[in-house]
Amino acid sequence: MLLFKKHKKKESAFQRRQAHVLIRQWEKMKQKLACYLQQRSELLSIKSKKIMLLFFFIACSTGSVFIILNACVNRNNVIGIKQISKPALTKDSTYIATKSDSAITANDYKRIELLKSFLLQLRDDSINKKKFDSIIRQRPYFLDSIALFEKLYLSQ
Repeated sequence: MLLFKKHKKKESAFQRRQAHVLIRQWEKMKQKLACYLQQRSELLSIKSKKIMLLFFFIACSTGSVFIILNACVNRNNVIGIKQISKPALTKDSTYIATKSDSAITANDYKRIELLKSFLLQLRDDSINKKKFDSIIRQRPYFLDSIALFEKLYLSQ
């Protein structure tokens, strides 16, 4: 087993080295292209730069106008919506009763009441008072949460 793990580590290290080499080559190529384009644009006059910008603006705007007009003129190419048919062997979901997130069952309420009575016994007992205090220190609003839980159950 150890032989295979070492072999995999060597492959991943080799792949990482290859990835770094490719990234470095890509960065060098981008730098060369940027330098070439910078040199070519420095040789152009301001007038020719303005003409190129104007040509670019005209080309993009006419292309956009053509796309808009083509969409307005050809109203026959309406995208149709196909209805999805229901498979024959599925169960009807109308009869399934959904569970509400706020529904508190009687079993949950009994469990919380048992926990509350246990905590109150710990509080009243002189020997186990330290346990109760440590629980309250860790969870300061624990009894408030239990009271809120009781109110939610009784309001159902």
